[in-house]
Formats: sequence, C-alpha cells, structure tokens
Amino acid sequence: AFDGRNGVRVRYSEQVYRPTQPLGPEHISRFDCYHPSRAGQLFLADQIWRGFDGIRPQGHDGFAEDFAAQEYCRVDDAAWNACWSEGNDDADPASGNVRIGDGRLQVGGADTSLERDFSLGGYTHAWLSFNWARDDLDRALDYVSVEISADDGASWAEVERLAGDGNDFGLHRGDHHDISEYASPDTRIRFRASPGLGSGDRVLFDNVQLMAWHATPV
Repeated sequence: AFDGRNGVRVRYSEQVYRPTQPLGPEHISRFDCYHPSRAGQLFLADQIWRGFDGIRPQGHDGFAEDFAAQEYCRVDDAAWNACWSEGNDDADPASGNVRIGDGRLQVGGADTSLERDFSLGGYTHAWLSFNWARDDLDRALDYVSVEISADDGASWAEVERLAGDGNDFGLHRGDHHDISEYASPDTRIRFRASPGLGSGDRVLFDNVQLMAWHATPV
C-alpha cells in the first residue's frame, strides 16, 4: 500500500525461504546450533541480495571441512581445485602422523603437512577459520603452523603458529583470519608440523571453513 508514496519503493522477496542453494551444517553456529555462523551470515546476505536482483550470479563461495569421514577427497568437493594432500607421511587419511580420526584432523610427526588448493580468482575478500587443540606440546620447537600461498605453493606466509608449551584438551579454541590478499586462482592452505616436533606431539584441527566473496555483488 505504501509502494510509490513520497518516492519510496517497497519491495518484497521470499528468497530466504526458497534459497538457490540448500542451507548447510556449516551455516549454523556450533556454539548453540541456532544462530548463523560466519558462513551462514554470508549465505543469508547473498540470498537477500539475490531476492531483489536474481539475474546476477552468486557473489560468494564457501568450503567447509569437518573431517567427519576418513577421506581426503569427497564427492561434494568437486568444485574445488584438488583434494587434500599429505607431505612427508604415508598419504593415507586413516593412518600415519597426519590422519583423520574421531572427527578431527591430526597433524603430528616432524616436518609433515597437509595442504589443499582452492581457486579464489576473481574474489576480493576471503576468510579462513578453524578450531584447534594442542596435545603435549612442551617446548617452543613443538609447533604446527597454518600457512597460506597465493602462487600454488611457490611461497608461503604463516598466518598462525600453534606452539608449546601448551595442552588444550577440554577447551574450545578457534580463530579466523583475513586472507584476502592471498585470494588468487592458485590459493593454497597448509597445516605444517615443525622440523622439531617431538614424537607423540600433535595438534588437532576441526571445522575448517574457507569463505570468499566479492566486495560488491557482481
């Protein structure tokens, strides 16, 4: 009834209730299973925009890994450049120093790693988030670093180092990082154990999320 009065245009859309893609587990907060997560907030913002300008292509993309299955390459990962790959270990997600177990990724053993390639070309912003827990890291030489590359692994930048002395079991640890400057067609992320990581020392990772979007809808 108020549409057009005093130059005001009233518009309505049911896009949020009929989204162009399904709401996923990564869109819901793991703290209370009710509020939207960071990925969920981005999802809702994108769907609202599309409800009023649906001819425009999707303005964001996201990847979520909860390590629920002992697999490095799942069927629903087809849109991404490649699967997870181990470095300096047995390449088996079910065994070795780098492996998936109990719904988490374990990175242990000296100088091992796990990395993955993501195509972020054309995106202007990107966030990386994850949960983590240190287990028996008792000195500064015991650490697992989280690294990012914009040139397919030719060079790496460390965005976080999870080092000893520390043990985080029973605690909820989590971080997110702005990796926008590394968004490229050849973006890679890597979890890398230090050359001095002690035997039996490890860092556990879970709920890895990578979100990329345009500064303005395209």
